[in-house]
Amino acid sequence: MQEFTARSGIRRATVCRYFPNWRESAKAAGVGLTPYNNPVSDEELLADWGAVARKLGKRPPAMGYRFHGRFSPTTFQRRFHK
Repeated sequence: MQEFTARSGIRRATVCRYFPNWRESAKAAGVGLTPYNNPVSDEELLADWGAVARKLGKRPPAMGYRFHGRFSPTTFQRRFHK
């Protein structure tokens, strides 16, 4: 939802006014949602982080990874920054 509101300029309250939840609004728009809490391998997580780093041309900050990456920056931090 954060990415949607940032890119579209449509406020969360506006979406909530017309749909009972975020999943229903995405379904109506024809957008598939990635389920949360699915296991992700270290290889997949590192490959995604690397793709974001190459796209940005630098080590992505947490918010940069949140915006461009497929996974939560918290997942990356928990996995690799012990």
